[in-house]
Amino acid sequence: MSTPNLLADRQANGKVPGQPFFGALLRMTWEHVRDHLSRAIRDAGFSDLQEAHFPMFSYPVPDGIRPSDLARQKRMSRQAMNYLIVQLEDLGYIERRAPEGGDRRLIYLSARGKQVVDVILATMRRLHTQWAHDIGEQRFNDFVDVLRQLSTRMQEESAVTQAADP
Repeated sequence: MSTPNLLADRQANGKVPGQPFFGALLRMTWEHVRDHLSRAIRDAGFSDLQEAHFPMFSYPVPDGIRPSDLARQKRMSRQAMNYLIVQLEDLGYIERRAPEGGDRRLIYLSARGKQVVDVILATMRRLHTQWAHDIGEQRFNDFVDVLRQLSTRMQEESAVTQAADP
């Protein structure tokens, strides 16, 4: 199997084919989104939140979930998640409480935490509208549909992998 001659391709058309690759493009796009979210959250008066807290407010938000399940969902260690839980509980963004008839305390967003989620959703709606306008409504909708398809596929693959692990 031969490797492509990237130098010759770069000289012919001015760039390496495919670069930046889609992973870098997704990262760069996410960084743009994250910057907008960070600014909107601070502008809304939540200046005590740090970027390390953001996973707690990402989809799906905690709504009656065990800390260990939340750590797994957010791809964090249980220790790191517990550290975030304590911080966010002290700041008033989340609360731990046992459901009726239960003895385990689960993680829920507080009213203040739900306000942060409202800011995030409003910011995402504005970005959605802006980007759809910038590249065209249909192209943007196609882009979002592709992301949904890939996300669904990855979740299915992840479920199969987790089921196979002892």
